[in-house]
Amino acid sequence: MGKNLVCSIFLPYTINFHLDELEDKGRENLPASYEISRNRRNSIRIDNVLSHLAISQKDTSQDTPVLTPQHENTHDYFSIGSLRRGGNSGVGAGSGTKTPRTPNIGTGTPLPGSGRSSPVYTQPRSRATSPPPFAKPADRFGAPGLGTKQKFLKKRHESLNKDVALFDSARWTVERGINGNSGLFNAVDAAVRDKKVTNHQWVGLLGMPTETLSKKTKDAISAALLVKHQSLAVYTPDSDFEGHYNHYCRKILWPSLHYQHNEIFSFFHEESNWDAYVKVNQAFADKIIETYRPGDTIWVNDYHLLLVPAMVREKLANAIIGLFIHVSFPSSEVFRCFARRNELLLGMLGANLIGFQTEEYKRHFLQSCSRVLYAEATFGRVLLEDRYIDVYSHPVSVDPESVQANLDSEETIETIQVLKKRYEDLNVFVGCDKMDPIRGIREKLLAFEQFLYDNPSYQKNTILLQTSTLTDEAREYGVEVSDIVTRINSTFGDFSLDHLPVTFLSSDLSYAQYLAILSIADGFIVTSLREGMSLTCHEFILTQQEKKSLLIVSEFIGCSAFFREGALIVNPWSTLEMSHAMREALEMVDASKKKRYNFCNDVIRSHTASTWVAEFENKLKKSWTSQQKHDLSHIPRFTLNFVGNRYANANKRLLFLNFDGQAVSWEGRHEFMDYHYGYIISILTRLVNDPKNVVYMCSCLDRDELDSLFVNLPGLGLIAENGCFVKPHTAREDNLQSWIRLFKKDQMAWRESMHDVIQYYAERNPGSSLIDHGYAMEFNYVKVDNKENGMRNALELCSSVNETGNACKAIPMEGHVLIEPKNISKATAANYTLNKILHNPNDLDLILVAGNNRTDEGTFVWANRLPIFSFTVSMRVENTDAHSYTDGIPSFFNVLNSLCD
Repeated sequence: MGKNLVCSIFLPYTINFHLDELEDKGRENLPASYEISRNRRNSIRIDNVLSHLAISQKDTSQDTPVLTPQHENTHDYFSIGSLRRGGNSGVGAGSGTKTPRTPNIGTGTPLPGSGRSSPVYTQPRSRATSPPPFAKPADRFGAPGLGTKQKFLKKRHESLNKDVALFDSARWTVERGINGNSGLFNAVDAAVRDKKVTNHQWVGLLGMPTETLSKKTKDAISAALLVKHQSLAVYTPDSDFEGHYNHYCRKILWPSLHYQHNEIFSFFHEESNWDAYVKVNQAFADKIIETYRPGDTIWVNDYHLLLVPAMVREKLANAIIGLFIHVSFPSSEVFRCFARRNELLLGMLGANLIGFQTEEYKRHFLQSCSRVLYAEATFGRVLLEDRYIDVYSHPVSVDPESVQANLDSEETIETIQVLKKRYEDLNVFVGCDKMDPIRGIREKLLAFEQFLYDNPSYQKNTILLQTSTLTDEAREYGVEVSDIVTRINSTFGDFSLDHLPVTFLSSDLSYAQYLAILSIADGFIVTSLREGMSLTCHEFILTQQEKKSLLIVSEFIGCSAFFREGALIVNPWSTLEMSHAMREALEMVDASKKKRYNFCNDVIRSHTASTWVAEFENKLKKSWTSQQKHDLSHIPRFTLNFVGNRYANANKRLLFLNFDGQAVSWEGRHEFMDYHYGYIISILTRLVNDPKNVVYMCSCLDRDELDSLFVNLPGLGLIAENGCFVKPHTAREDNLQSWIRLFKKDQMAWRESMHDVIQYYAERNPGSSLIDHGYAMEFNYVKVDNKENGMRNALELCSSVNETGNACKAIPMEGHVLIEPKNISKATAANYTLNKILHNPNDLDLILVAGNNRTDEGTFVWANRLPIFSFTVSMRVENTDAHSYTDGIPSFFNVLNSLCD
């Protein structure tokens, strides 16, 4: 059994260097960054999420007391001895609070998505920003390349060597990572525990700078991770990671995928950081290729690694590759704004299966493939020239078992009791978000302010308890949030009751404290403007077994589609709508709350993190197996040796022969027929005259054209207009009413409206035209002046037709788009012939279906599913549902000619 290579930008593990153990040996060997890092680590211990922000008081009346955002020291907040309602207001990092000396020094603040705490480890500092400008301002007139540059490089080289030696000599341990996709990590852990996934290996970065580490240290770390933690570490230069993650991913991909496209930033920075994005993706691909063995499954996760599937596919053509996008995927109108949109989509299409959180994101991806790459993308599948890619939606979830275990812990139970006493007379709304404009904290606060204005009876007994994590990128946004909090607390706060309506908690919360806060909530508010799934909503539901409080969730979050009957779904841009939802959450009767809660709880427990992982793995393997069957390199050629014995031994045969496309042109000229007419008629005559055969010729041509072509073969059955009409093989020459119509008039009601749509596209493309075939309509752009514009409009037409849900479908072909009835096809006509026209269908020993057109694929699928032995033959060299192929129409008729001898 092969390995399951799970690729994520960060591993679930990282490294903690115990530099504190070297202090006793002398501080002179420690780098200058050591004390800087120590001070930063200490500041994190006491720092409030808003304490750095300057709170404007210019617009505040002198008669109104200014109440700053509520700050709570984590230890004091959850202390039994401190049960004040308001806590310490105005306490900041510079308030004189003493912090114990802490040896483990981190170089950066962890950024958990939910506002929960993470440990801070001692790790190397990034060298991505080095070197600084070579010359100081005073040296700007110096000769370039002399003095300053050499001195700086020498100093930098010495510093690097010193740091390398330091970390080489320090003891290190493998710890749980502080960065990365915790939802993915927990899901895989749960699947391994439940034995739904075996023999898995993680592939990812260590979540820390590694340029300072020597090869010896890296090799030792890699060995420990592989042997003890089933993890493959990927190493990249710090500058590449900086450009990839902190710039291209965080400032280009992340905002745009969440509809926050920054045109100015993109213009200056997207191209400059693209090379770094490519290099990091290539490093992942190289590591996968290096460790890959036949039978392994490769599962790439999220937007950081969109190029990896195609990079791996280039070297491992038959590998099983899956890609899951955990964040939202925007509409094609937004995605096409990326400068590298083609490269990103082609990178993703290297996978066999692409998964998204919701049907909406899946649909957006298919639209982007259609409108950007001009690929045929319908019904959960993207069709390329040589293969196809399955696309589906399957939301990630949480592990109820692990959440329940943490809920039952002694620390969680004690913390819940403390919070119940603290807020026993209050209604508590809770929010847990990162300080990011996409998370909608500003909109949440404005709605809460509106709620307090609209409901005076709740002003003194309702609070909003918000946990959040401040990032450098969101500092300006944090100032704006701080101003709103100050205004709310100034307006509705009450010193006499020690009451502040809004309380902000810093990110330094344990998981037990986080669950305790969710447990005591009277309502949980998630107002993200865009978000993939938001697993905090799932965790909230699992903590509410006792209170069964309501979830208020933005309609732009993935989980809103699954909790629609249980949660209160709101538009985060509407403060009035959210205000009403807050009141409803507090005043809804218990029976209704219980009903809504039970629905959400059932959804989570029926679809857990463990089942999500197992179902993705199963779906991926099924997709790969199916695609291998469609690959021409894996299906046999239709030859006399392949079919001869089975054909000769059959007592009764049914043949459906389709040769549109190359055989006939849309202008009515039968180029292939004109040249080979006598040859084909002689073959068909021998087939029809064989009493063991029933032969039907299927075509897009109308009835008159088919009659004129085969007037001398009265025993030949005909299917005209792609399945709209059938002429039985038993019809006589003198029977003028022999054609049978296989559709009802109301099935063609779409034609009138579609005529106007196609005419609109024809007018936009000089040289194109609308052709009415009776059963179908065609947008023909063979003769347009601008081929690229014609193709773009053709794919746009396909997307608009196939997404409307009308009774018609659009099939893109070379030079034209065919729009035909959805429920009428050559397959439905073939099925009618088999079951309604043949006298004894059970006597059939063999069915042969051949075609060279996209419209024949449905007939291949129909024949492959029959209990009767069937040969399905594709006469075009591309991926197909047929089980055999030939190199064009002449090769196929040569085989038929041999069968007749």
